[in-house]
Order: sequence, then C-alpha cells, then structure tokens
Amino acid sequence: MNIMTRKLDLKRAADLFRISIEPDRLAEIESALRVKIDEMEVYEDELLVVKLLQQQGVRFGTCSNPAAPYSKTIKSLHPMQDAYVLASVIATPKALQH
Repeated sequence: MNIMTRKLDLKRAADLFRISIEPDRLAEIESALRVKIDEMEVYEDELLVVKLLQQQGVRFGTCSNPAAPYSKTIKSLHPMQDAYVLASVIATPKALQH
C-alpha cells in the first residue's frame, strides 16, 4: 500500500494503518508537520533560471511523490511550472529507477 498516492491527512493515514493516536498527540504532530511545510523554500537562483529558460521556450514541470499535505505547498513554491504531476493528486507514484 502506497500512502503517497492517496489524499490523506495524518488522521486518515493513521486510521488506514489502524494506529491509535490521542487527539492531543495528533494535534502536536500536525502542528510539527505544518512547521516543516512552512519552512520549505525554493533556491533563489532556481526561480531566475526557470524564468530565463521559459523566455527561451523551455517548458517546466514538477514530477514528485509528496505526501498529500505537501502538494499545495509545492505548487505555491513553483508557480511558474507548466505542469505538475504529484503522486497524491494523480493516485500513481512516479516511476522508480533501479
């Protein structure tokens, strides 16, 4: 079972795995996750390079296996992308290289 391909918050993920979490502890974990998500950032030069290459006709997309809570943030950090393929949105993980 790949939880990365499902739109699950922490409570639903815990339920899926039959993990019992006290409400106070779940709130603490969710708060810590929000902090981590809020700390995500894009390298400053990435935005410049993408913009310059797009001006030359290069198209960009993001293909990633983020858990559902991260998907919205990834899109907001990369608003200039032409496409997004996120595992939790399309319900399929990106291919693994072996």
